[in-house]
Amino acid sequence: MDMIKGHNHNHGAQQNPIVSEANGWKNPAVRITWIGLFSNVGMAGAKGVGGVVFNSQALLADAVHAVGDTVADFLTLATVSMASKDPTRRYPRGYGKVEAMGAVGVSSILILAGVGMAVNGFDAILSAFDLHLPNFMGQFGHSHSHGHVDTAAAATAVADKVEAPVANINAAWLAVASIGIKEWLYRATMKVAIEKRSSVLEANAWHHRLDSLTSVVAAVTIAAGHFFNAAWLDPLGGLLVSYAIIKAGISTGKESVYQLMDRSLALDDETFEMVRDKAEDFLRSKGLDYRVENLQVLPSGPNLSAYLDVIVQKGALTLPEANQIGREVEEDLMSKIVGMKCVDVHIREEGEKLRGII
Repeated sequence: MDMIKGHNHNHGAQQNPIVSEANGWKNPAVRITWIGLFSNVGMAGAKGVGGVVFNSQALLADAVHAVGDTVADFLTLATVSMASKDPTRRYPRGYGKVEAMGAVGVSSILILAGVGMAVNGFDAILSAFDLHLPNFMGQFGHSHSHGHVDTAAAATAVADKVEAPVANINAAWLAVASIGIKEWLYRATMKVAIEKRSSVLEANAWHHRLDSLTSVVAAVTIAAGHFFNAAWLDPLGGLLVSYAIIKAGISTGKESVYQLMDRSLALDDETFEMVRDKAEDFLRSKGLDYRVENLQVLPSGPNLSAYLDVIVQKGALTLPEANQIGREVEEDLMSKIVGMKCVDVHIREEGEKLRGII
């Protein structure tokens, strides 16, 4: 036999790493999501009541935001649960892409929240100068020949706003408590997301960090309004936070879209290097003078698929021997790399034309 056409592929039946423990509360991904959901419901109620009792618009806005967070938590929970299903005949590589879709959804919520906050913050800043978004451009180009009359009117308008009732300082304590809870949720959720390589949990973790930042803005606004009547800090802080929100949403959403497009990991990616090193180490351990080429590692939620060529000398192996080497490489990668759901090994002889990119 002049040419070796050994080709092996294996679709792992191992359980999705995001549910490597028993389902339900014992699963850390599900558990931290439920904790976040219960926290959001509790904080939404507390902030809503506190906003009314303590006359705090910032706290009321934070309460509405907390209600929106529960939607993200339900979306995260649904996708994590769906992605936990074992591979089937019709879905031999599992349901990892469902999690990527969920991450896109959570990222979209982040981006929309950031844009909404930016618009509201910008409008609030304009309102301090008696301007509003619908007629801002027209007034921006308006002649200011009225001199001191317009200046006095603007000063009076700003003074009226400053003299408006300020929030009770007790509202700030609710915001401070929210900061602590949300920062803990961010760290706990991100820890699980990193351990399980879960894109949807990572997106939800950033959502918790966003909530922590918005609560910081609310606390500063309430305290500043109470002590210094510095109401302008609210919209300015909102603009700064909105930038962080939009940036986090785009970052997590972009990576999830790449997963849905089956983009291979970069050559310098840590996971890519790990797969390559494991395959090469196995071949060396067998005393085989072979090399790995054309490696592609595709993430899908917490799952991985790998495609690689093993190059051998011409005439060095028979077809059964090539198939055996392929199976051994697959089994080794499946057993040593958490989340590896599919391995496709192609044995080819030196000088044989590369197969097409998968």
